[in-house]
Amino acid sequence: FSSVLQAPDGGYYLAGASNSFNAYDDAFLVKVDVNGNLLWQKTFTTPLSDGVNGIVLSNNKLYLAGWQYTNYPISNKFDGMLLISDLDGNLINSKISGGSTLSNSYRTKPIALNDGSIVVAGESRTQQNPNVPWGWLFKFNQDGDSLWARTYFNNPNAPNYIYDLKATSDGGFIMAGSTNDSLGGIGAQNSWVLKVDEYGCEIENCQLYDAVEDVAVNNIY
Repeated sequence: FSSVLQAPDGGYYLAGASNSFNAYDDAFLVKVDVNGNLLWQKTFTTPLSDGVNGIVLSNNKLYLAGWQYTNYPISNKFDGMLLISDLDGNLINSKISGGSTLSNSYRTKPIALNDGSIVVAGESRTQQNPNVPWGWLFKFNQDGDSLWARTYFNNPNAPNYIYDLKATSDGGFIMAGSTNDSLGGIGAQNSWVLKVDEYGCEIENCQLYDAVEDVAVNNIY
């Protein structure tokens, strides 16, 4: 398991991945009571591997964010995966994000905002630099439809990872992770903290539209 969430009834949801039911990893959701006794378990199966890195409750639904392994449009590709279920673990919807980008994964626990939308962060490998991960921030509406996505880097030619995400009092977000000065070498990895506004912008006025999908790259050092 990679994420734990307390349920409204005092029990707990446990989310992660399991290969106990299939040849590949499956996204896995378990509900236990306050004493840890199993109430039910659910797997969300695709033809290849998938898993959950974080879970949040909002709009009387569970939002599970993680990854899905796929061979389309290239082999050995990962896409960001958002699963939406009811409180009994019955799947309502699933959304895959990545498309033509080479590989993506949601790493953080999702955040539920007051307007019902969901924000999650992770990593993305893009056509601009296919071998190097950049930080990735994604916002969905309550149905899992994309509102906007942003990518970030400190060094565009070396790995950039985001591991944690929090909302801030001014309506924006703060993210923590690691970034490298180079592709390798002793002392190359540094701590990395990013502060962005409510649209995921590191600079003012980068959001060109309201309430529609807007995918942009913030080339800020």
